[in-house]
Amino acid sequence: MKLHGYFKDGAVLQAGYDVIVKGAGAPARPVEITVVRGGRRASFVSVSNERGEFSVNCGAYEAGFGEYAFTVRCGEEETTFSRVLFGDVYLAMGQSNLELRLKYLYGYKKIIANCKRQKFRFLDVENTALAYNGKGIYGLAEEAEDFIGQFAWRSANEKNAAENTFGFSYLFCAEMQRKTGYPVAAINVAVGGSGFANWLPREAIERNPVLASAYAQTLEADEAGQVCAGCIYNEKISPLKGFAFKGAIWYLGESAAWDGFGSTSAVLPALETLIPLYRSVLRGNLPVVIMDIGIQSYGRFSVNYANEQFSYACKKIENLVQCPIYDLSHRWIRADGNAMYHPIHLIEKNEHARRAVNLFYENFVSGRGLHCPEIENVRFENGSAVCTVAHADTIISSDGKPLYGFALAGKDGGYVPARAVSDGNEIIVSSPFVAEPERLTYAFFQYNDACNATNGTLPLLPYRSRFENADELPYADLPQSFACRYGQFYENAFSALGGGAGFRPCFTAGKLFGDPNVKITCSAKGVLLKMRYCPQEACFVGVSPEISVANQPHGLDRFDKLCLELTAQKPLELTGIHFRTCEGEQFYLVPEENGAEARNMLLPRMQTTRLTFRLDSAADRKENTFVLSLETRKKICAMQITFRNYEANNEVLISEITPYYDGAQHETRTTDSRDKMYCY
Repeated sequence: MKLHGYFKDGAVLQAGYDVIVKGAGAPARPVEITVVRGGRRASFVSVSNERGEFSVNCGAYEAGFGEYAFTVRCGEEETTFSRVLFGDVYLAMGQSNLELRLKYLYGYKKIIANCKRQKFRFLDVENTALAYNGKGIYGLAEEAEDFIGQFAWRSANEKNAAENTFGFSYLFCAEMQRKTGYPVAAINVAVGGSGFANWLPREAIERNPVLASAYAQTLEADEAGQVCAGCIYNEKISPLKGFAFKGAIWYLGESAAWDGFGSTSAVLPALETLIPLYRSVLRGNLPVVIMDIGIQSYGRFSVNYANEQFSYACKKIENLVQCPIYDLSHRWIRADGNAMYHPIHLIEKNEHARRAVNLFYENFVSGRGLHCPEIENVRFENGSAVCTVAHADTIISSDGKPLYGFALAGKDGGYVPARAVSDGNEIIVSSPFVAEPERLTYAFFQYNDACNATNGTLPLLPYRSRFENADELPYADLPQSFACRYGQFYENAFSALGGGAGFRPCFTAGKLFGDPNVKITCSAKGVLLKMRYCPQEACFVGVSPEISVANQPHGLDRFDKLCLELTAQKPLELTGIHFRTCEGEQFYLVPEENGAEARNMLLPRMQTTRLTFRLDSAADRKENTFVLSLETRKKICAMQITFRNYEANNEVLISEITPYYDGAQHETRTTDSRDKMYCY
């Protein structure tokens, strides 16, 4: 006799729904299931069919931490699964940001320690060699009846299992159990790198012309005869047909964000197909929290388009709630500054999980309702844009500063950051650089790079009054920089599109060479290097900003000059800005002073110095000057501002690193107007 793989020791079943135990044994035999909890016992009977299959309804049970044992007898065979709990079961679907293991999250040991006494459980439906060949995302070609039977239920306090389970759903379950006070479980079925087509049955794609066109390649077999369409649905969703769930987490979208709107345009029809389908094959109304993608660059900033499609879907699909994360931590570098993770894999997800739980709980458990504020409409009048906001009595800033994150454009379409003031549930937006605004955006990071509007609980959802593809945007030529804005030190990889690495300390010590023991701290004033001097060791020190971020070009080939503004506590020698290309070439730039190169420049004590470096001329290790071509600049993957220090306990503060155009047509925008534009 064999039971469905869900029914094994430690299982958690959805409370409030009939438990239907499925299995197969001897044909045409009586089937009896005995359910025992403490001293209570109940029996349920049925008969297997001619193929030996049986399905026995054992009734519904309330949520609680009392454990049950189920003994199943079919003919002469008998089996038992025990330690069964009844509570809320969540289906955790998506790709790598959900699949990322707990051991890769920041502070994971403390997370596990804090959950030592919690009793939530999880079932990780892993990828196996049977379904995955390493050449791409493959699953089963046909619907599986019981793929999950080979995986075991695990508990929160099993250290090895906890470290290797899906980090986000672990945090989600921990927080949800704290809020509800009864058992919570997650069935983790995420697959890194998967796309919507993998989660939809092949026939569902073929029936929808939009999806059939968007996912045409997934419908074709590869050389091995494998097909991606429906592969994960067949393997991981189909075996769960008929099981009840409290709800689902959907954390997928990066794979739809590589190629601009062409890819993300299918997100809405995919969700309109997928969610009703899953609700039809799984029991329960399956409310869903859909997680936004972290704001980073994918090709042409398509992340914005994917998140925008999520917003549209939430307006059209009942019991679907969007969870924005753009205002939360996007940490992707470990605190020690050494280990680095790709920015799409955010390693500090505590706040993300907490927000997802609050949205789910308030909307689908308590029924009180909780929604992010969103701009309903915009009217342009008297040189301003007036935004009407829903789900907010008033809009305030999250950091106590004036509202920012809005951008305006006139007829020319050149977007510039704009000032905003709140008037109850209306926001009035204006800019001295746009006399007659016709377009507005908020938190849509193709147009602006930071934002702070909230209703006091949740952030204002991203918005734009007019759809524009990234390839068609006439950007205003605003300088991009490592600079202090909004009271935080800001890094955006020099890109002209904004976004980049955002507000986080993306700096490491000694990346190319020199003393790696420099202490680096970031503040509203800039990046501070604290350095020591040891005569017996190399006295080169340096700081390396991360300029290669999430497939986003750093843009150094677009500029003519690079300017530094810095202050040394004691005399300090600046040797130059060193670079390395992806092909291993190394060279450096030296500053200009009075029209000539100033090699090994001595920075005066406690005096702010502003230096200019030309980007068309560099020197090699032998200090031979050569022309730095645009093609070579495009290949730059690492940089380091390098100093030679001869003083004990010296410090240098870098307050700005800014690329400049070297043309008269840009002078106004790169000097006076720059500070005005970014002071809101």
